This record gives sequence, structure tokens and C-alpha cells, in this order.
Amino acid sequence: MIRRARITLAASLLALAVGGAGQAHAGVSLAGAWFSSGVSCSSAADGLEVTSVSNARDGSFAMIYLLDTRTGLWIHENQWHGVANYPVTIHGSFSFAGHAYYKIYMHYAQATSAGWRYSGEYITTYSQRNANGYEAYASSTCYI
Repeated sequence: MIRRARITLAASLLALAVGGAGQAHAGVSLAGAWFSSGVSCSSAADGLEVTSVSNARDGSFAMIYLLDTRTGLWIHENQWHGVANYPVTIHGSFSFAGHAYYKIYMHYAQATSAGWRYSGEYITTYSQRNANGYEAYASSTCYI
């Protein structure tokens, strides 16, 4: 069964400061901007929620890469999503064939007067929810 995951990139500086329930916000400094992401996972149909924020007013973008731990293959949407210091919601188009464990790499881009700068971070802690969407606990992989 092919399931489509809903990807949500949304946050505020308050969420960056206090973090989400069980979400890790390690963060990356890039060209004077600060990026941070947290991931919440579930085996439900909309089981992936990525929350990203940048403290830059504009010119900040994020791309989500998923590593399928069964196959060792990386997948991504091949699309940059704008992030800023205000809430932004983006619906992704990942398709999954059955349930699997994933790891996530967030690739960041920042526009500067000298051109684009790139960096990223591996997400190491995930907020895993049960299929009913409740009972979150910290996990080292994302079960979708």
C-alpha cells in the first residue's frame, strides 16, 4: 500500500527556543542565519512532520532527505522549501511502500550577497508516535 506522508515545515522562534515535545533542535549556523529542525514520526497515513525554522527574514530554504534503513537509499523531493522566522506550512509528496525505519538529513540553503551558502544536519532524535498519533517517545529512527 502506497501511503503519502504529509510534510509540515512550520515553526516560530518561540518553538526554536523551547523545542517541541520530544523533538531535538540541534541547529546549524549558516551565513549568519540559524537553522533548526525537529521531526515527529508515526506509522499513520500522515506520519511525518518536519518542523524547521530560520532566524533570517528571507532567503532561507530547507530540503528533506530520507534514508531508508532497509535499502540504504536516500530519497528527497528535489524541491527547496522556504523557511523563515514565522510559521510556514508545506505539504510534501513522499510516497512510502509499507512501513519502514528512516533517518532524516535536513539540507539548508541561505542566500547571501556573495551567492548561495549550503549546510545541513542529520536529525538524531525523533519524536515517535504510535499509529493513533499519541504517546510520543524519543527514538533514534523514524518509523513511518
